[in-house]
Amino acid sequence: MARRVQIDIEGLEEKITAFMKVERRSSLAQMIRVLVEEALEARGEPPILEEFPEEAATNFIKALARGKQPSLEEMAELARSLSLSEKELLAVCDRVLKEKE
Repeated sequence: MARRVQIDIEGLEEKITAFMKVERRSSLAQMIRVLVEEALEARGEPPILEEFPEEAATNFIKALARGKQPSLEEMAELARSLSLSEKELLAVCDRVLKEKE
C-alpha cells in the first residue's frame, strides 16, 4: 500500500496546476509526485551524516584548557567533523594560533 502524506501547498497550487496542464497530468497529486521526484533527482544522493566525533572535540578543548595550542592536525580533524569550510577553518586557526600580545 502506498504511503500518503498531507502537505500544505498554499501559494503553490497555481504554479503546480500550470505545470499539470502543460504536462497533461490528470491530478494534482500526480503532478506533485513528479515534482518531488525531479527535485530529489536534482539533489543527488543525500550526504552520509557521521556521528559527531567527540574525541576530536575533546582533544581540541583539552589542549586549549591546558594552555596549549592544538596541533594543525587536531584543528583539521575538528573542522572536518563539523563540516567547516576552508575559510572557516583558516579563521579558527588564525584565532587559536594567534600569538599573545
